[in-house]
Amino acid sequence: MQAIAAKTRLMDVPVKWQRRALFPDDEGWLRQEADGRVTVLVRHRPRPFAFLRAPRLERLGDLAPALADELAPLLERAQRFRVRVVDVAPVYQRPRGQSPEIWVSVWARRAPEPIAPARRGPSPAHKAAASAQRDGECLATSPDTPREPRASYPFGPNRKAGTLQPPQGDKRR
Repeated sequence: MQAIAAKTRLMDVPVKWQRRALFPDDEGWLRQEADGRVTVLVRHRPRPFAFLRAPRLERLGDLAPALADELAPLLERAQRFRVRVVDVAPVYQRPRGQSPEIWVSVWARRAPEPIAPARRGPSPAHKAAASAQRDGECLATSPDTPREPRASYPFGPNRKAGTLQPPQGDKRR
């Protein structure tokens, strides 16, 4: 799954969500309306005798128009989405008479993007090196150039035979 919108604010949230219980990590669903809007729905139990009533899907808000345009082809193909409420103020901190700020994340599986074909022919760096060699400049070290000695380590593939000394006795006495 890839994040299409890691955190996006919902628009046109109804005022009724001001006092309803809504928590981060609540699951949501997407629905495309006839006018092109993409609406987020959440499962909600009606208040009085909530334990007796079945939960139903209610409109939470709309996604931004730019994001709705991006999601339209995926919704037409019946792509699977993961929609979660990411951030919402607690009920007691929401301003009265105003719609609350609700943030959601939208994830979906996307088809992998096509890989660009490999370039053929030498790269510009190889062309520059070849022209420098033709002009008499040498960019690489020649085999006659003396190298710095490598550090010898007592272990590993570069160790020299006989460099390790056996222990000289027990020093705890």
